[in-house]
Amino acid sequence: MITKYKPSLSYAAKQGRRKRTSPAISGQVKFKPAFFKSSQAGPGSKLKIIVLGGLEEVGRNMTVLEYNNDIIIIDMGLQFPEEDMLGIDYIIPNIAYLEGKKDKIRGVIITHGHYDHIGAIPHLMGKLGNPTIFTGALTAGLIDKRQVEFRQAPKLNLIKIDEISEIKLGHAFTVKFLRINHSIPDCFAVIIETALGTIIHTGDFKIDYSPVNDKPADLNRSPKLEAAASCFSYLIQPTQPIPATRYQSHPSAMKWTKFLKKLKAGS
Repeated sequence: MITKYKPSLSYAAKQGRRKRTSPAISGQVKFKPAFFKSSQAGPGSKLKIIVLGGLEEVGRNMTVLEYNNDIIIIDMGLQFPEEDMLGIDYIIPNIAYLEGKKDKIRGVIITHGHYDHIGAIPHLMGKLGNPTIFTGALTAGLIDKRQVEFRQAPKLNLIKIDEISEIKLGHAFTVKFLRINHSIPDCFAVIIETALGTIIHTGDFKIDYSPVNDKPADLNRSPKLEAAASCFSYLIQPTQPIPATRYQSHPSAMKWTKFLKKLKAGS
């Protein structure tokens, strides 16, 4: 069942709406994907960044990167319903764009274990050909545990990564990881290297010098990414404002803050 966002309904209209119990699929995404071209990457080479959910909204995070015949997916989350969506438990991304392309999907990368990033996995992985999932150890455990609750869902191929992992997905993508901190342990930013340049997907993050049951973020490495690669696209998902004075006394934090503010400004 496809549900689109609509203006709030009157009470009478809500009462007359038929009850629905299955997860709703978000309406057809209407946008123009971002295209990047370069003469240095060979004739006809094109990178598409397609956001299927999580853009200017809370939840339903799912981003597709497509370069020629290779596709990778970052996150696959759910979104909780609006107050006028009676009978709907949660909303999952619309994957109509990926129909007929499952043979091109080289892998799924999950940044962390919150349901707005992993919640749609049991519903969508079978339709996508059940590609390999790359994620941190805690997130892998949460995904595996949730998958057991869905008997019709396929058994997942989960590969655990950490901050020193480097994986090659298809011919187009080399993926590295940067440990970051959030309100759940084992979170990673994703660094995707292509012939056209480097994309950094930060995931949800905060700066925390003493995270509970987690390693601190590598604040020294983060600003060096800009100098080490030709970064042409930044997908930033901060969970709190870019830090101000109280975090800036530490040299690494000052570099990190300057780096984030530059990315936010789009320079």
